[in-house]
Amino acid sequence: MLSKRLVAFLGKGGGGVLEQGVFSGTNFLISILLARWLLPQEYGLFALIYSAMFFGLLVQTVFFVEPMYIICQQN
Repeated sequence: MLSKRLVAFLGKGGGGVLEQGVFSGTNFLISILLARWLLPQEYGLFALIYSAMFFGLLVQTVFFVEPMYIICQQN
């Protein structure tokens, strides 16, 4: 019984780790390719806009997603 639970847990966890690895690796590869293809000013603008997008996503998560998650957990 314990081994089936362990296998199921590792299967789900392994899928999540693999997904994060593929996502991170793809972003890294695209950033390297863009750094080689674009001019330094263009890549700097891309990096600035990309950082601003992540900041916006962070603000959205902090102020909207997490409070809704906590409210839903209380019900």
